[in-house]
Amino acid sequence: MARSYDLLVCSGGVSGSDADHIVDSVRDAGGVCTKLSLALKPGKPLAVGVIGGMAILALPGNPFASLVGALLFARPMLQELAGSYRGRQRAVAARTADTFAHRTGRMEFVPVRAAGVDEGGVALLEKLGRGGSARLWPLITADGLASIPADAGDVPAGTSIDYYPFGSAFGL
Repeated sequence: MARSYDLLVCSGGVSGSDADHIVDSVRDAGGVCTKLSLALKPGKPLAVGVIGGMAILALPGNPFASLVGALLFARPMLQELAGSYRGRQRAVAARTADTFAHRTGRMEFVPVRAAGVDEGGVALLEKLGRGGSARLWPLITADGLASIPADAGDVPAGTSIDYYPFGSAFGL
């Protein structure tokens, strides 16, 4: 298989428990694989490796965490392999409609809904749900994702924030 494919993307099996076998499986197949613990929420566990000429990207098994990993890492890898990578996706300027609770230390992507626009026509975003990568309802009802920098604490209402609408920035 490693001779026939450029990239293998999988999800699950990377968090480090006894039930997670991706890293060992790649090594058993003669490859090299490293587990990473990113300062990212959702999506902290990730593994990267190679078997022969085939690159491997192992995303978290949690659906929301896997989506974030796919948008941040798998999509650019696929674009690069296809010769169509044009740089990091650009965020759309937006403002928070209310306070977004956030603990410092990890960059966080949160599902948001555009609740209106301010006097300058900038989108006002509502954070959906209580957070957590296993909560899918907020993601299903979201218009896109907002990113909160790792060094930010709670983000007060009216604060500028990066917004990635599903219909444009991520191109879904």
